[in-house]
This record gives sequence, C-alpha cells and structure tokens, in this order.
Amino acid sequence: YQLIYFWEPLADDELAKKFANNLVKILSKDQIIIYKCAASIGKYLEQTKKLDSVDIIEGYTLYKLKE
Repeated sequence: YQLIYFWEPLADDELAKKFANNLVKILSKDQIIIYKCAASIGKYLEQTKKLDSVDIIEGYTLYKLKE
C-alpha cells in the first residue's frame, strides 16, 4: 500500500490550498484520501472539482477521484 499521512501540516491558507491541489494531482484512481478535519486543508479538498466525498466514517471523510 502507498500511504501519505499528515496532520494539517500547514497553517497558512494559501499553502494549504496548494497542498490540497497537489495532493489531488498525485492521487491515482485506485487510491483514497481519508481526512479528519482539523484546519483548512479539508475546505480545499471540498472545493476541488476532481474529488468525490464517498463516505464519512466516525468523523473521517473519504475522498476519491471522480470517475
């Protein structure tokens, strides 16, 4: 398995936006993002037009690339 683990590494809003956009760029069709909201990266994951929120499990949102 490939795994990227992070805990809201960026407090700066512009850097958080860039991080989320770059994360989406490197995501493969068979991978998911498991995200627990702690700061602003989730806001940018929600705003991207390339991801679907597929489930919410115990406060964790699961995202995958749109088909």
